[in-house]
Amino acid sequence: MKQISPVTVLGGGPVGLAAALELARFGVPSVVLEQRSQTSWHPKTRNFNTRTMEIARGWGQATYQRLRGIDTPPGWKSPIRFFDTLAGKQAGQIDSLGFLGPGPDISPALPVMSSQDLIEKILVDAAAATGLVDLRFGHRATRVLPEEPGLEVIDPQGDTYPVTGSALVAADGVDSLVRAQLGIGLDGEQRAA
Repeated sequence: MKQISPVTVLGGGPVGLAAALELARFGVPSVVLEQRSQTSWHPKTRNFNTRTMEIARGWGQATYQRLRGIDTPPGWKSPIRFFDTLAGKQAGQIDSLGFLGPGPDISPALPVMSSQDLIEKILVDAAAATGLVDLRFGHRATRVLPEEPGLEVIDPQGDTYPVTGSALVAADGVDSLVRAQLGIGLDGEQRAA
């Protein structure tokens, strides 16, 4: 049996972790490099939509159920309410039915409205459980290597080492090192720096 070369995934947030889980689902090993020393401590992202949860079903029933378990209680997805103070008088509201999902006639998967800090912990556990994902927190990429899909990386002790693989997934956010060094532009309107 031919050994598959790992895919390098730059970024250990929801996108990078989801990419690693999808690769593992098909037997492809990966190395996930994340510059933060741990998963997010801040809520950030609030929604895993129906399509994302359809994909998450492929990561196993346990992972899907853990994600479903952090969903907000009934009545918290719609409407969005505006208050004059945190515990003050309601000033208005907007229906946000999109957060409820399309319903069981369209998909058996239900969206999750939670927070990135909780979502990432579940995805890290799921990725580690596959045995195919090498998670490296505290490892920061400094440049794209020109020879093959790879990166120069600094580990938590300050040592530099190369990581190469069969492919490179740039899941390192809006200020992507990979996109910048390869000259890949963004679509849409950009704010001036």
